[in-house]
Amino acid sequence: MRLAFWAIFGLLVVFILVPVLMLFQESFRGVQPIGEEQLREELLGVLAKVPEAEQARWAGEWLERIEGAERVEVYAQAVRAAGLTELEGLAPEEIDERVSALGEAKREAFEAALRMEVFSGKRAPLMFKVKPYISVAEFERLRSGEEPILTLEHYRKVLTTSYLWGSITRSLKIAFVSMIFIVGVAYLFAYVINRTTSRMKGFFNAMMLLPLVSPPVIMAFALIMLFGRRGIITNGLLDKTLHLINADVVNIYGMHGIVLAQMLTYGPMAFVVLHSVLAQLDTRVEEAAENLGASRWTTFWRVTLPMSFPGLFQAALLTFASCLQDFGNPRVIGGEVTMIAGVMYDQMIGFQNANVAAVLGIILLMPSVLAYAIGNLLLARKTYASKESVGMQYVAETPRGARIAFGASCLAYSVFVLAMYVTIVWGSFVKVWGQDNSLTLANYMGVQSADASYMEAEPTDMASLMTGSVKIMGIAGLIGGMLAVVTGYVLERVRGKMANLAGYLIMLTVALPGVVFGIGYILSFNAPLGIRELSLTGTVWIIVLLVVFTRLYGGVMPTQAVLKKVDEATEEAAMSLGASRLYTFRRVVFPVLRRPWLLGTLYIFVSGLVALGGVVFLTSAKVTLASVQIYILAEQGKYGLACSQTTYLIIVVLVVQSIIWLMEGRGQPKGVLAAA
Repeated sequence: MRLAFWAIFGLLVVFILVPVLMLFQESFRGVQPIGEEQLREELLGVLAKVPEAEQARWAGEWLERIEGAERVEVYAQAVRAAGLTELEGLAPEEIDERVSALGEAKREAFEAALRMEVFSGKRAPLMFKVKPYISVAEFERLRSGEEPILTLEHYRKVLTTSYLWGSITRSLKIAFVSMIFIVGVAYLFAYVINRTTSRMKGFFNAMMLLPLVSPPVIMAFALIMLFGRRGIITNGLLDKTLHLINADVVNIYGMHGIVLAQMLTYGPMAFVVLHSVLAQLDTRVEEAAENLGASRWTTFWRVTLPMSFPGLFQAALLTFASCLQDFGNPRVIGGEVTMIAGVMYDQMIGFQNANVAAVLGIILLMPSVLAYAIGNLLLARKTYASKESVGMQYVAETPRGARIAFGASCLAYSVFVLAMYVTIVWGSFVKVWGQDNSLTLANYMGVQSADASYMEAEPTDMASLMTGSVKIMGIAGLIGGMLAVVTGYVLERVRGKMANLAGYLIMLTVALPGVVFGIGYILSFNAPLGIRELSLTGTVWIIVLLVVFTRLYGGVMPTQAVLKKVDEATEEAAMSLGASRLYTFRRVVFPVLRRPWLLGTLYIFVSGLVALGGVVFLTSAKVTLASVQIYILAEQGKYGLACSQTTYLIIVVLVVQSIIWLMEGRGQPKGVLAAA
């Protein structure tokens, strides 16, 4: 068991902690020129590893190509380096003639000095010649002529550049505003479902959870299709038909569009947390308050809301971090409004400026970590839950006026969410949204019929792309689901400080933005330990590892929750009868963990299939994902192809969920452990 724990702990350190530490290191890493004398000494050390014949051949080839003033200067430097003062001021041809008559020692000294001057002038191509003889670190150092140093220059650049600093302050502002609206709407839905007698609870619940099965960016381009410059409502209805607005001026682009897109995208996250909290609260306290004469408003304000504080904090933290790191929605619908995740992408991929991208990543994770620490400190001082069993929930009859007001608000939001998905499905059959709204199946064939003045038709092998995405996330789901169950079991049985530390590492992925891990994985696994042969960038496996370890908590937490209710005596009895630990886990423990295993597998598969923020840094021309392709098509305005791929993706997610639910419902394990 201890061996298994240390193996798991090592994996958590390598694939969770190391990428974050590499991000910190990159943010402080700078370079400075290596001194001339030191550079020469290091070149001599490198050349000592190369056969003399090879050195002479390289130097001879390069020396023949040097002419004019440059050749004169090279010979003059070699004469001074060899200490042959009698040859100073002579032409290169004269120096060659006289050196041969000076004796073997002086001739060899001059030849070595001349070779060194040639190599110094050709340092970059020389490094490629000697690359087989030296390490990757030596190659990069001598090729660039620079050495690494620690510096705060990149932080200074971020803090003093208006474009970079503006993206940070703007992101904080938008994330805070979005968080307020998201938590408010999510709490309203959770309250209506758990504390009122509304007859549409099932519909409201389904509409709040629907965005979980689709890529985050689809809400942005669905809003554009309705309210953009060519939107069917802004352009088709309000501008062209009613002549009330100018759609080129009044549209959804900008900060308000980002906030609305984030509300629709991340509302389900807050709702899941608040729905769970309100469902588990002891309603007998509320019943007692009403029996003592408190009004419904007083009961809500003085009892229900304070008891919901832990859930409200968790929902606020989760949505704030998600909105702060949002990549797709601001890029598609933000217009000129840039946010920090998009700027990080431009710096990392567009400008190859990993240092500034790392600084932005550090700044991005600080608010989430700080809010998490402060919130836990404040909540730890009070107790919000009843220590007795909850029993049957009490839900009083909701007054007619409140029921109508709550129901109308939730219904309006639910219909709006449903309209987004109807727009996506409809858009997948439209030739060119906003220009030619005739129906076609071309988008599902992978080619969008388009007006060349608006966009070019682009062939896309959609079936291959979707199949590849499903395979990649299928691998991630199978590996991650089993690893999560094993990790949860080992941590629950080992316990202790190190087990707690491992648990903190797993939960660290909840608080840290996905884009931070995306950049961290590039820095960590581009050439691990300086060995390019171990590079994972550009491969399927770097995406699989990112998805698995940043979503491992989705299977670990349910596993530990189940094991807390299982008596360890059953395992001890099996082992006392001669069963090995592995056999006991496989035949006795794992049947009980079937549900957490399925939940973990499903969560990793689905969340990975619709992920964008972290994986967008890791895809390549050879390895890409449907969610990333949907973002690219949406950003290019190719909404027909984006809608058809989104529809495919939603169908795949729903089918996989149905299969796993059927597997889960085929019967529960029986016996002592199941009863526990």
